[in-house]
Amino acid sequence: MIELDHLTKDYPGRTGPVRVLDDIDLVVQPGEILAVVGPSGAGKSTLAQCVNLLERPTSGSVRVNGRDLSRLSERELRVARRGIGTIFQSDGLQSRRTAAENVGLPLRYLGVTDRARKARVAELLDRVGLADRADYYPHQLSGGQRQRVGIARALALRPSVLLSDEATSGLDPETTRSITRLLKELRDDLNLSVLFITHEMDTVVDVADTVARIERGRIAEYGRLEDLLTSPESEVGEALISIDPDISTLFADSAHGVWQVSYGAADVRPDWLAHVSAEFGAHIGILQADVRVVHGAPVGWVVIQADADRACALETALRREGLAPKRLNAGASDAAAARVELEAVAS
Repeated sequence: MIELDHLTKDYPGRTGPVRVLDDIDLVVQPGEILAVVGPSGAGKSTLAQCVNLLERPTSGSVRVNGRDLSRLSERELRVARRGIGTIFQSDGLQSRRTAAENVGLPLRYLGVTDRARKARVAELLDRVGLADRADYYPHQLSGGQRQRVGIARALALRPSVLLSDEATSGLDPETTRSITRLLKELRDDLNLSVLFITHEMDTVVDVADTVARIERGRIAEYGRLEDLLTSPESEVGEALISIDPDISTLFADSAHGVWQVSYGAADVRPDWLAHVSAEFGAHIGILQADVRVVHGAPVGWVVIQADADRACALETALRREGLAPKRLNAGASDAAAARVELEAVAS
């Protein structure tokens, strides 16, 4: 478990301290993957370095499994770090050592016997799907395979916490998905607390349970992934599942009404279109859609086209289904017609 309480980090600057992290509060529970996102320079990597105290916080506390690392002596900290595995953006493998030798390095430094070390390395390489690559050198492995060796090495000392700092950066989409699947399997099997630093928003949907967005060193958003994806106010949700920005222009002159319909609730039924069409009493067409299932719930948006003369009735029917409609091509005449209809319904 990772607990950050009022974490602050300053670096010296020409005119005084420069604050990189400002009053950060975060918790990563056992069995949870927390993705930290934000623009370059927001403080994401510094956050990861503060968790294992490669960078000492200026103030605040870093607790891992209940121990405040910032209060430990250097000797105690070295021991505590064994419970924290780290996966780096560059795999960090030693080029003159084989995959097996790279995985076994932490065990060698601790003086683990050759027999025990070989058994543990074989177990780990098998766990990450590289049992047949034990004697390969890094240059003989693909980028994804090298990252898997790095993951195996991070697990060598049986950590309870895993830090992943841009571990999928530079990998192709298929390899990235294989790495995120592996991380989720390890999280489930080993009950790990995983802090996943990334700037790749698509990866967040595949891997995260919770998301924290950092802006200028502060937490700007923090919550369960599915909650952010269904919140119309969430910048994380907008970035993860966003509508084509040109769509309003494409259908601006349509004789029909055009709406973006977002999934605003976790229990939207899959046949909502049939129910809304029946209640609305008119044909509804689908123009575009991006809908996916995250943690068992549908999230995303659908662009629909329908009769503009009954806009209020359509929007009411959509909201009953837990959907959030937004008109994309409403003109002055449409708005006037909508007000007339609304007045008629109210009376």
